[in-house]
Amino acid sequence: MPKAKYDGIYHSIKKRIEAQDYPYQSLLPSENTLIEEYACSRNTVRRALAELVADGYVQTMQGRGVRVIYQPVGKTTFTIGGIETFQETARRNHLRAVTKVTKFETVIATEQFAAESGFSEGDELWAVQRVRYLDGKALILDINYFLKEFVPGLTPEIAANSIYDYIENTLGMQIITSKRRITVEHARPRRKSAGHGHLWLRGRRRKPDLQRRRPAF
Repeated sequence: MPKAKYDGIYHSIKKRIEAQDYPYQSLLPSENTLIEEYACSRNTVRRALAELVADGYVQTMQGRGVRVIYQPVGKTTFTIGGIETFQETARRNHLRAVTKVTKFETVIATEQFAAESGFSEGDELWAVQRVRYLDGKALILDINYFLKEFVPGLTPEIAANSIYDYIENTLGMQIITSKRRITVEHARPRRKSAGHGHLWLRGRRRKPDLQRRRPAF
């Protein structure tokens, strides 16, 4: 099957979904309607729909059709080159920010996690998982690891406000650098094993140097 044909249909329907011509929770036109509209075979339409399913735009419903599950999120600008807290970003964009702490515990860095993160094996860490909301919409899942000796006294209440603010203004520690790696992934069940986070911060024992890794959900 020529890729250009189903790929073109895929992009056409995708754009119409993103433009909300097919709004969230609505059903796409039937296969027969799409076949007629795009003058193609049933297999070509099904291939395009399968790509949309794989990319999280639609969901097939047995006996009912294909439902749109894509939800547009308002555009929000984040400062990539500098250091800016989530609360600061929200204020700059005139949005209401809420942070919910969904996990807060102490863990010990395993050999595998040490190799992945740069911590030393055996380091005692704060493990913090937070969901960030802007104007009521879940936007970011933050999974943080902090070296406890550099961030003493951390609490869930502090984590729900601003850990950066606590580090700089309460602990008096200057954040020298902030390195970010941004990835985009489809939501899926997370592995339960320790050491597989989306974001971590660490301090080097001789010179505090916080590193950050963040994806956009």
